[in-house]
Order: sequence, then structure tokens, then C-alpha cells
Amino acid sequence: MLDEKEREKIAIRKFSLVAPILNGQTENQKEYFKKLAAEPIDMPHYGLRRYTVKTFEWWLYLYRRHGLEGLKPGYRSDRGKSRRITEEIAQKIQEKKNAKPKLSSILLYEELVKDGVFTPDKLSPATFYRFLAQNPDL
Repeated sequence: MLDEKEREKIAIRKFSLVAPILNGQTENQKEYFKKLAAEPIDMPHYGLRRYTVKTFEWWLYLYRRHGLEGLKPGYRSDRGKSRRITEEIAQKIQEKKNAKPKLSSILLYEELVKDGVFTPDKLSPATFYRFLAQNPDL
């Protein structure tokens, strides 16, 4: 996960790539972006990557519209939520945990599988344990 410092470094790197357009240092935007797209770019956090002309155009648009803040990578909309454990499954985990509070995590997992709440191929033990660790109030 990116912290604020990393997001800032990425935004500054993106800005450094579109700055020559903003400063009027290049005559032809399309040619400049094609030249950038031809070579891999070392981006903080991500390493060497290739970007398309459209990506550079998008960064330029974002900078003009939102400034440096617009060039920072966003957060995922589902950040902090489990994609595998739905509200319904979480509720059933809560019910089973309340009914049998002394049950270990592995036995709780096995009982929920046996009850048909989920199958091991749909919800791995690691995901289940991570969910329990992130929700100690269960």
C-alpha cells in the first residue's frame, strides 16, 4: 500500500515528464509523448514501466485540472473491504463465533465449510484468518 510520501514521489515524477509541455520547452506535444512512450520510465514504487501516449496526455490533463494532487495515485474504492467475504458471510462468521466463542480459527473455518457457508475454493483459509485478524471484535 502506498503511503503519502510515495504518492507524492510518483506525482512529482509524473509532473517531471509533462513539465516540458507546460513550460513550452517542446514544440510538438504528440512527438514528445511518442518519444517518452518509446522508452521504459523508472517510476517510484513501480520501477521500470512503459507508458502510452494516451497516459501522458491523461497526466497532462490531470495536472491542468487538479494540479500536483491530481497526479497522485488514487486509493482503491474497495480499500479495507474483503472481496471474498461478503456481508452475509461475515454475519454467519459472527453468528458461529458467538455460538461457539472458544472455537479456534481453524475449527471455525472447518465448521463454516461443513455448514455450507462457503467452500475452500471460494474462500481460502489464509483469507479467512486475515479477516478474523482484521476484525478482532468478532
